[in-house]
Amino acid sequence: MNDWMKKVRAPTRYRIGNNQVSLKINSRHVIMGLGISFAFLILYLLIFKQSDKKIEHKYEGLYVSKNKILYEIYNDGGLKSYNSKYPLSPPLETKQTKKFKLLAIADLDTSSKVEGKETKFVSYLLKGDLVLNNDLRNADIHF
Repeated sequence: MNDWMKKVRAPTRYRIGNNQVSLKINSRHVIMGLGISFAFLILYLLIFKQSDKKIEHKYEGLYVSKNKILYEIYNDGGLKSYNSKYPLSPPLETKQTKKFKLLAIADLDTSSKVEGKETKFVSYLLKGDLVLNNDLRNADIHF
């Protein structure tokens, strides 16, 4: 009879009192959990990494590489970064120049609101061209 009485009186691993729960957590379990989480993160990044393979673009001299497009300058044979989002079309090339399309938008302040419309504002739009010589020393802008 004394044997089961000793087991009932033994302290528990947790204690509940006054709306508080205190658990005795082993720090090794926390460190192991963090280590396993870090290992899964590294594994995920290695598996889903984008490749650096170049895909030919339909325009001559343009190549898609990861998230940027490279534009080949034929004079010195080097590669310079080319923003694929602006302009939306590739430059028009002649023997001596490269012509880029330009677009300028002027958004005015809150006083440019359209009368009678709370969510409409006036903006101004200019379309133009940027013409660069192949030696990149002269530039002309036409609106």
